Amino acid sequence: MVSDMVKAMVDSFEKDFEDISTRKKTATTEFVNQFNGRKIIGTVGQLQFEVIQYRLLHEYGAQCRWEPLSLYKACWIESDDAQELENFKKRKFQFMAADKEGRDVFLADSNYVLQMAQNDFKNIRFHFTSEF
Repeated sequence: MVSDMVKAMVDSFEKDFEDISTRKKTATTEFVNQFNGRKIIGTVGQLQFEVIQYRLLHEYGAQCRWEPLSLYKACWIESDDAQELENFKKRKFQFMAADKEGRDVFLADSNYVLQMAQNDFKNIRFHFTSEF
């Protein structure tokens, strides 16, 4: 019974967030962490989180709490070399996410980590926007 209530609340929050992020054109990107299944909301700056939180509460009656992550950059990845792509995703599993379209995203936590990944995996293309 409690799990049904929690699922309904989560479903409602996700619908409300989707409504805000698409219909009302907030500058957000949503990811799902492949390591733990948690949702990650990416924005351009801290103020955008506060705007979303305010709008969820005042327009939908939904409260939320943000937990900051220390990430350097989200990189959409692709490759013509399926084996290298699979090796990359296995090696970087805890840093992998999927966007709303199900595309692979590498969540680099520092410039150094990103540069090392680019050096170690020459056949992976790293895109810094979702429009590629």
